[in-house]
Amino acid sequence: MEGETIIPEQEGSAAVKDESTVMAVPANCPVCGTESAPAAEWCEECGFFLGSEPEAIAAQVAFARLVDAASGAEYPLKDGENAVGRGSCDVVLAADKSVSRSHAKVVVEPPNIYLEDSGSTNGTFLNGEKIGAGQRVQIGNGDQVKFAGTILEVVAPEAAEPEMRPSRQPAATLEMVGEDGTTRSFRVFRGENSLGRHPSNDVPLGFDGYASGRHARITVSEEGIFLEDLGSTNGTELNGRRLTTGVKEPLSPGDQIKIGETLLKFAAEEEGSAPVGTEEKGEETSVEGS
Repeated sequence: MEGETIIPEQEGSAAVKDESTVMAVPANCPVCGTESAPAAEWCEECGFFLGSEPEAIAAQVAFARLVDAASGAEYPLKDGENAVGRGSCDVVLAADKSVSRSHAKVVVEPPNIYLEDSGSTNGTFLNGEKIGAGQRVQIGNGDQVKFAGTILEVVAPEAAEPEMRPSRQPAATLEMVGEDGTTRSFRVFRGENSLGRHPSNDVPLGFDGYASGRHARITVSEEGIFLEDLGSTNGTELNGRRLTTGVKEPLSPGDQIKIGETLLKFAAEEEGSAPVGTEEKGEETSVEGS
């Protein structure tokens, strides 16, 4: 009889231990993949409610989302107003300390999408052009939006094409000569230009396995044209000298830039000259060499 009373207690103790073990398992966000604490209700990276059903996720990403090509993180946008910032927002960019707590907002009114700066300290940019505080501009599929130091791309294939948007003015070209003698010319625009293996870069180098997904950046501003390594695995070289990550170096016509195993020659465009290459992001012209 005594043995019969002990067995249920052992089973109960095991059940408690099993339940405790299950509760201690960290939760992975189904939207951006970030591992959160076991008791977390919201994803620390993108702010997604971890208790949501899969159907809710599908509904959020059905029309529009913001994508970080460098990390692969995706931020679904709901219909209506989506606050962006480091604080309690719909799109949480907590990793970037230069982002304001309430930085900007993205308003989704299918088929239209709008971007508005909320008076941020370090600014909101659309395709390299800064927008004023409180200014609302229409954005569309493929547009590049920058919140302080974080660059995200708009993915919304069914969104309406904006009637007016800041245009990217070509300022320079990068020329690459392949081993077969083929020359490729990439445009460099005013504002920020990303270089790397991922196809969403302004200068996509998907053919180079030694290039990082988001490898380097060329910035064209009133102060000049600068090259910066973004923490790439194999480094960025300027005229044979390896750059320090995060330090901007000025570029001059004729400079040689090495990204992975790819060598690029920098050439500034003359004022009033016809642009070289195509204006579409991710494309380049090819000319057979002699």
